[in-house]
Order: sequence, then C-alpha cells, then structure tokens
Amino acid sequence: MIPCPRPGWIAIAFLLPIAILLVALAGRVLIGGSVLPAGSLTFVEASGLFFTLLATRFFLGGGLGEELGWRGFMLPTLQPRMGPLKASPVLGSAMAPGTFPPTAAAWCS
Repeated sequence: MIPCPRPGWIAIAFLLPIAILLVALAGRVLIGGSVLPAGSLTFVEASGLFFTLLATRFFLGGGLGEELGWRGFMLPTLQPRMGPLKASPVLGSAMAPGTFPPTAAAWCS
C-alpha cells in the first residue's frame, strides 16, 4: 500500500515553487531590475500565466505522468525488498535513460 503523505508536505510541494519565484522576483527588484519588461504583460496577467503553466506542468507533465509510476509504484515496491538506500539508486538508474536525451539535447543546442 502506498503511504499517504502528510498535509504539511503536500502544502510545501505546492507552495515552494511559488515562494522560490517570489524570492527571485524580489531579488531582481532589489538590484534595480523590473519584474516585467516594459510593454509586456501586467502583473495580474503574468501571475495568471504562471499559475496556468504551473498547473499544466503539474497535471500533464511530471506530477501525474511518469512520477506517479516511478515514485508512486516502483519505489514503494522496491523498498520492502531492498530498503530505501538500495532502492533509490535502482530507481534512479531506471529513470536516468529517459531524462538523459532531453538534457543532452539542451547541452548540444
């Protein structure tokens, strides 16, 4: 059975990317930059776009895509047999081939 995460960890998973974005934007403003380039989107439009992209990435990308299979099924299946310290590298080795081609493509462009 897959253990249910505590609500605090769920909140951290949702709120941490937003907090990182806000800290980065605040740092940009502190060094004299603007949050948005002149003549572009308003803050409200940019915020809506950010949350739309975040939700799209979460639900259609890693959040409910391959992550659910790798870490939601494979890892809990391996851990009782191997323990967490041995199961994690096995999982990483299984996931690595799928993540290497996009990374290599980004390096070569």
